[in-house]
Amino acid sequence: MHCPFQISENLFDCAHFGAYHFARRLVPSLHVVNAEGHMQEEHREPAPFTVLVVDDDEEMRALIRDVFKRAGLRVVEESDGKRAIATLELQQVDAVILDKEMPGISGLDLLSFIRAKYASTPVIVMTAFGGPSVEEESMRRGAHGYMEKPFKVGELLHMVGMLIGNRLSVGSPFDLK
Repeated sequence: MHCPFQISENLFDCAHFGAYHFARRLVPSLHVVNAEGHMQEEHREPAPFTVLVVDDDEEMRALIRDVFKRAGLRVVEESDGKRAIATLELQQVDAVILDKEMPGISGLDLLSFIRAKYASTPVIVMTAFGGPSVEEESMRRGAHGYMEKPFKVGELLHMVGMLIGNRLSVGSPFDLK
């Protein structure tokens, strides 16, 4: 796809349409040169970052969703690995949070799939059945973060924020207990 705009040199050099749209998500105001060669300024609210949460525990997904939405993130939820793969095929996500123990495709197998097909997407593994060997295996397979349940949702939110390069905050930390 051809980039219909050239972003002015003082911000970015847009050679690809996708880079233009990514820049529009991060920068609320851009000076662009339109197809006729005229400079124009675009004002946009940054689009929310999208986080895919994959866990067979509906209450856990709902808790993460509620806290992340209050922090300004868009949350997509799936209950198993098969549905998560279908979602990843249909839409771009900025980060994935997945449970290690799920029916069907395990969280670690889903992690391996994501690393192979969506290598730049950060993944955080969470589990109630952890320990040093599970954390080591998660990192070996390419996880960017690891958390054992119960954990503070604020810490998970902070980890996601660091991975997607966006400072996020909530009013207070929430314990998952």
